[in-house]
Amino acid sequence: MTEYLQGRQAIYEYLYMTYYNIPDARFIEVSKKFLSVFNMLGTETNEEIAIGAEVLSDYFKENSHKSDCELAERLNVAFTKLFSIGMELPQTENRWRAEEKGMADIIISISNYFADAGIIKPTEINVPIDSYSIELFYLYRTSRSAAESEGETRDKIIDAQLNFIKDHILCWTDNFTNAVIEKTDRTNFYHALAYLSNGFIKYDFSILDE
Repeated sequence: MTEYLQGRQAIYEYLYMTYYNIPDARFIEVSKKFLSVFNMLGTETNEEIAIGAEVLSDYFKENSHKSDCELAERLNVAFTKLFSIGMELPQTENRWRAEEKGMADIIISISNYFADAGIIKPTEINVPIDSYSIELFYLYRTSRSAAESEGETRDKIIDAQLNFIKDHILCWTDNFTNAVIEKTDRTNFYHALAYLSNGFIKYDFSILDE
């Protein structure tokens, strides 16, 4: 279990960064190594993780002749088209759950989860607290705390994570990532990322909820 807790920490760290950070050459270097983190999950994951891993692997094989800087420039364009403020693909929970739950309720609830975990939203990440990247950031930080804890303390952290996933990111990750998949194809890095992030959130929830 400890190995899994450490591995999921690394996965959530990578995922939250990919959804807020405009790619650079360093990001490409890290991304090429990212698939190895999923190896610790074994083969019994889910279809979305399998598809995402395959597409991401193919993406780097097909672009192996390009330098990291060249790839970063291409990803910069793709990121801007998909996620820039004002584009048609919002990254915030309240936009995807507007008919179901009020914005104020969502913001207050997420803020309470952050406060209970003693987490402060990074000031350098200039996106709303209900954005996909910040909800992934919450899961990264609490995953780090869980990996560093034992016994009842670890159990309480994991229980809070399960509640957060169920109350928030699990409620809209399908809609958001499916929209990314529909607007991209297999030659787009974020096509693979959408499969991986959605698949891992659901896989992680199932593992923790056992």
